[in-house]
Amino acid sequence: MYGIKIGEISEARMRNWRLDDDNPFDVIEGKPILEGVCTIDGVLYCQECLREEVDVDWGSSAFKGNASEIEALLQKLKWQYETLDLEDGKDYAIVFIEECW
Repeated sequence: MYGIKIGEISEARMRNWRLDDDNPFDVIEGKPILEGVCTIDGVLYCQECLREEVDVDWGSSAFKGNASEIEALLQKLKWQYETLDLEDGKDYAIVFIEECW
């Protein structure tokens, strides 16, 4: 299974999105806004809906996305969720993490 976490971009990643740091949990600042699990197809949806993909570690990638891009991703993933409070025009971090295999 794979996990996807959506949240505020960390301070370090705000300064340098392509930072050489292999901890996927350091891409997001604080508690995720939304998180869930998916199959490997989730990374294809991330690549299709989001932008600025960076490899974080083996099996983990991070992406940037705004409110409309994240909504498109969530529709592809078919996730059930409450209304998200995302600011228009603001970028968020989305981390795709291999959790177990």
